Amino acid sequence: MTDVHHELSDERTPLLSTARDNRTDALSARNQNFKLYVSVMLAAFVVVINFGEIIQLAPQTRVMESIYCREYYKEVDPSLIDEHGNVPERYCKIDPVQSNVAYLIGGVWFFQFLPGLFLALPYGALADKYGRKWILALNAIVAFLQNIAVYIILAYPHIFPLQLIWLVSVGAVFGGGNVVITALVFAIIADVFTEAERTNVFFWLVSAYLLPDVFAPFLSSFLMRWSPWLPMSIGVASYMIPVIIAIMLPETLSILEEKLGHTKHMLNEIQGDDTPAEDSNEEHNTWTHWARRGLNWIYDSVYFAFTDLRVAFLLGAFVIYTQGLISIRMVLQYISTRYHWTYAQAQVLRSVQATIKIVVNLAVLPPLSKWLMEKRNLSSKSKDLYMARACFICYCLSWFVEAIAPNVIIATLGLAIYALGNAGSALIRSLATSLVEPHHIGRLYGLISIMESIGLMLWGPWLAFLFHAGMKMGGGWIGLPYLISSLFYGIAVLGLFFLRLRPGEVGDRDRGDEEGRGEVSSSSPATSTTIVVEQQQHIS
Repeated sequence: MTDVHHELSDERTPLLSTARDNRTDALSARNQNFKLYVSVMLAAFVVVINFGEIIQLAPQTRVMESIYCREYYKEVDPSLIDEHGNVPERYCKIDPVQSNVAYLIGGVWFFQFLPGLFLALPYGALADKYGRKWILALNAIVAFLQNIAVYIILAYPHIFPLQLIWLVSVGAVFGGGNVVITALVFAIIADVFTEAERTNVFFWLVSAYLLPDVFAPFLSSFLMRWSPWLPMSIGVASYMIPVIIAIMLPETLSILEEKLGHTKHMLNEIQGDDTPAEDSNEEHNTWTHWARRGLNWIYDSVYFAFTDLRVAFLLGAFVIYTQGLISIRMVLQYISTRYHWTYAQAQVLRSVQATIKIVVNLAVLPPLSKWLMEKRNLSSKSKDLYMARACFICYCLSWFVEAIAPNVIIATLGLAIYALGNAGSALIRSLATSLVEPHHIGRLYGLISIMESIGLMLWGPWLAFLFHAGMKMGGGWIGLPYLISSLFYGIAVLGLFFLRLRPGEVGDRDRGDEEGRGEVSSSSPATSTTIVVEQQQHIS
């Protein structure tokens, strides 16, 4: 009887084991399919938003220019206005017109990032409590409506003043705007993917995100032969797609809650909030509560940043870095004005720059990082510092070349040099991360987002003023904004060379990096930073 039971057990065990293995394989396959679905949907989300912004960039600027140009020549020389109410583009490259365009765009940048500076914390808390999906969908809907509103304002300038576009930008109070969008993309990926998987996902997303920068300017330039309104209409319509994608995305907050059942309690301990998560009441849902908590967070964050002056300096470097994002946006207007190119011609240079960025991301940075750590025996911190110095030297040199460029060829060289420093923001973020304790990383990222928002708000009006001043001075002084940008980047370069790593800072994280040389550290958010910054640059 025992032998029979033993035989039955031997026959049954492989079957049960096979069934369990099959279930495990099925669950694993379903999990991989889910991850693939989320990553593809997020890639489509950011790519379409980037496409919608890029394809509108030149024609939108050209329409703004044509409106100011028509208003100017109504007073000065009405004979230049044709029967359709247009002035030939070559007559519009003058200070009264271009200064108005620069101030309008600078104001858009200021008001676009103003809401996120104050609302990122409350909307982030809402996303942590109620989920990421619907906050992301709300932002996508707002972006779509904002694009429609800008289109209408530009179509009827005799009814709406162009400055009304600034008010449209403030519409980001509903959702939080760019800062919240990029934070939500990061949060969704962090919910779904493991630390080991995130680097590759971010790397893939960044490469995909840059694709519209390669082909959208050519498409926009081709369509502008007929009318700037054609690419603008396509761009506005494309913003409907991210709304659909956001709605189709699964809610991932539940995945995070399964991974970290006590997340709220841990966060309360880290942030010094003694109120248990389960005791939350109506008072905690008021704006007064969030304002008080925000002020406490700011006070604690400032104290935290200045405990290590190197971290404070790196936070300041983010403010300097963001001027490059505004300067890139101004390149179309600068090249069109200085070298008398049409906007349709000038925007093709963006494709050149985007192509170089993709090559740098795919073929230069990974092997260079590996070489520095394997062959030069540099720690992760040292590698980030050396590469950050090189990137900021590229920024400094590129804008100096741009400022003095006597022709378009040299100006294109300046843009190419800037593209070589594509990873600068990611590297200083990675370096700053390695200088703080792990439980302070969330606070550090919050401070970085705030510093980037402040920089983007301030540099827009400031560079517009410098552009106007340069045009007033005449001649080569039109490159004044880029000369000043080069100066500030030079200050950042000096600071990075004075920044020193302490002998005792090669801790566990760096040793772990050195044991696994050739791989990007999971604690290093290099690629994620690229997404955050590029999204802030492109999303309208």
